[in-house]
Amino acid sequence: MKDIITVLKLINDNPLRVYIGEGMIDNLTVSLHSEQLPNNNVNLLKKLPKQYLEFLQFSNGLEFYNSGDHRFHPLDEVLALQKSYGFNENVFPIGYFLEDTVLLVLDQSTRGYSIYVGSNLLLDEFILLEHDFKEFLENLLIHNCSNFWIHFNDENYYDFS
Repeated sequence: MKDIITVLKLINDNPLRVYIGEGMIDNLTVSLHSEQLPNNNVNLLKKLPKQYLEFLQFSNGLEFYNSGDHRFHPLDEVLALQKSYGFNENVFPIGYFLEDTVLLVLDQSTRGYSIYVGSNLLLDEFILLEHDFKEFLENLLIHNCSNFWIHFNDENYYDFS
């Protein structure tokens, strides 16, 4: 995670000019959240994946492009969304990228968690990505924060309602 955090810091200090499609160039910016991680729920922090926890300790949420359309939510917002959508205690809506919601789900996989992406929380259709959190961040940066997962041909949809 150290290398990804370094890249995020560099982009925060010096936005990158990136191609965003259809002949358009934009500045890739990173807005880091300076608010501290809440420490009133130690049990929750202990069960979160190490890579995700390292990310939250670096920046409790962040936003790309300063638009609100590409973001990782701060932990308190993740917990509020989890409750409002009625997800169980192992399903965390950690981010939002354009029209896609990113879920981190604690499970029995080798890693202990999986990442899913779905185009709409109301449709309850999420695609499993074969990435750990660091790989997910790397792919976001490589693809200029676009929804790289749309190129997956995965017919396995999961319902978290």
